[in-house]
Amino acid sequence: MGRRRKDFIGPIPQKVAKKETPLESIEFPIQKQFLNAIKTNASIEGTFDMVAVMAELFGVSNDSAYRRIRGVSALSLDEAVLLSKHYEVPLTSLLPTQEENTVFNYKVLNSMATFKKYLEGLLKILDKVSKEDGQLMYAADDVPLFYHFKHKEHAAFKMFAWLRTVLQLPEFDDVSFDISLIPADLLELGEELHNTYTKVNSTEIWTPRSADATLTQINRYWQMGLLKDKQQTARIVSEFADVLLDIQKMTYRGQKGTGATYKLYQSNDPVGTNYVFAKAKEQQYCYIRVQSFNTIVTQGEVFCKDAEEFLRSHLDTSMFITGSNEGARLTFFNNLLMKLENTITNIREDDRWGKQIAHREPFFVETYTE
Repeated sequence: MGRRRKDFIGPIPQKVAKKETPLESIEFPIQKQFLNAIKTNASIEGTFDMVAVMAELFGVSNDSAYRRIRGVSALSLDEAVLLSKHYEVPLTSLLPTQEENTVFNYKVLNSMATFKKYLEGLLKILDKVSKEDGQLMYAADDVPLFYHFKHKEHAAFKMFAWLRTVLQLPEFDDVSFDISLIPADLLELGEELHNTYTKVNSTEIWTPRSADATLTQINRYWQMGLLKDKQQTARIVSEFADVLLDIQKMTYRGQKGTGATYKLYQSNDPVGTNYVFAKAKEQQYCYIRVQSFNTIVTQGEVFCKDAEEFLRSHLDTSMFITGSNEGARLTFFNNLLMKLENTITNIREDDRWGKQIAHREPFFVETYTE
């Protein structure tokens, strides 16, 4: 028996064991929502990779990181911010939805690295939409950039034009176009973007001026001497024509070569900018181009719903040229290709840079009987 203090009255208290709370009852609902958003956004199927990342970011053991994922331990505010930055999932996305407030992501493209990261972000979303049999709606002020990456030389020229004139990167000052100026991994990324987009169910709205931006770039670069080789310039235009002919075939069939659905509408009203709404199984995205090439992006529920309704209302005032509407389809694409033909003719007749261009058959749209 233990000794009693003389001034102590009563029985000696016994040590009471601390009652353990069942793990199932320990929950941090906002933390759970945040971690699920990360898993979805980063396409994380298991928890092992996230455990390793969290352990490194927080400077804790794998077990401690795993306890946070299970909801046994709470994330600190500092830890949540570290995860938000690493996985690019904004903490503000967890706030209650309010009609008057929408959170946008905005990244300035000012280097080759940021341009590549921008394309990688697009690829991630396209891949998700494709795998989850989602839908993409695209109001195109110019030809959707995914198409420009089908052919290597045309893709390299478009990237050169964007990096030099739009992003104004200093390394492209006072240099003429050369395919070697564009890193091979960037061209491979572009090709992957194109191939992934062919698997996405999409609805596009074009105008009769949708091809003008690319043709203006080609003409301007020729006039400035940044394109000096007529044969090379002809290949760039011919590859662009092949892209348009591919799209015309998709418009006739109502589907892409992969079997994904394809719908094209012609609008005579200018779109004003590129406006994209993408919807996967559990997520939706809205892209709006601002200030040349820079883009604002949101997953805000209210804004995305409004964006979808806006695009659908735009469809109602546009002409559906997919499928059986052959007359409108042929007229639309022949008008686009005639502009390409005029571009080649003007360059052929311009001898300021010497070399003559080889003869070729004119561009035209085929009719289909399959």
